Amino acid sequence: MAVTTVGVNLAYAANAHAGSVGWFMVGSPNHSNFNASEAMYRWDTPTQTYVNVTASRTDIGSDTPTCTGYWAYFAAPVAVQLPLNGTPGDTRSCALSAGWNLVGNPFSDPARIPGGVTAYYFSGGGYSVQGLIPVGGSVWIYETAATTVTITMT
Repeated sequence: MAVTTVGVNLAYAANAHAGSVGWFMVGSPNHSNFNASEAMYRWDTPTQTYVNVTASRTDIGSDTPTCTGYWAYFAAPVAVQLPLNGTPGDTRSCALSAGWNLVGNPFSDPARIPGGVTAYYFSGGGYSVQGLIPVGGSVWIYETAATTVTITMT
């Protein structure tokens, strides 16, 4: 299987997380192995609560229909290998529910968020509005009603 190594330290280097430990917003192509994480949670939009998915962290993914994003805790800097997935211009339609949605990047390159959609990414001490979901990352998107958002591999 072809892979791209996108370590927690590498994936978040642009956002000053290089070599960091702690909680990270993650997302990935299907069948990614985040076993190096100590704990992993996904957001359940209908109940607006977190669900512990630590037991299944060796086979997670952010592909359609929901483009699931995750929070993962890393006790040490690690490199996570993500399967290669997609080519520039590929799209995924993500089904979002009313309320907060944690949307993960299903590609092996950054994913562009469409104009008019506000996405929040946690970087160190707070959240910032983002136009891209980083490789191996996820973002929060709030919607007042169920909708679909199409993200594009850059």
